[in-house]
Amino acid sequence: MPGLVLCSKNEAATSVRHRNGASSGSGSSQLPHALSSPAMKLFFGCITVAANNLEAAARWYAEKFELENYGVIEEDGARFCELTPGGNKMEPEIVLCQKESDEAGPDRPILNTANAAKAREWLLARDVNVGPVETDRQGTRYFEMRDSEGNTVEICEEP
Repeated sequence: MPGLVLCSKNEAATSVRHRNGASSGSGSSQLPHALSSPAMKLFFGCITVAANNLEAAARWYAEKFELENYGVIEEDGARFCELTPGGNKMEPEIVLCQKESDEAGPDRPILNTANAAKAREWLLARDVNVGPVETDRQGTRYFEMRDSEGNTVEICEEP
């Protein structure tokens, strides 16, 4: 299975603000609570996904989640793409990183939603491979989706 890693909102925002010359002072690295695209109000959070084919994965995520794709960025030997809602490059929501051949991520990324059933139906309508809505031992509703490379992303309903 391709490698996946989690991304903290502060790390992503600080990284982007640093690249764009903005201050990363206290409180300035907060990302919005929900994605600003009308269709994307179902999802919120920030994830990083490692991809074998960065360009193809970026096109897939941009299409399926209605995000802006800014193309491949190369910095300090790393290749990545930032996908954001509404063209605001200061607020990345999905970051795709070039997967190294031996890279393995520790955890699967988790996007949050207010309604797991609606989010699942929205993704199904866009031909995304999704599993059934399940409930864990703590009563949290969630489902899993697979991207174009077979990476698993969990969509978790906030209580």
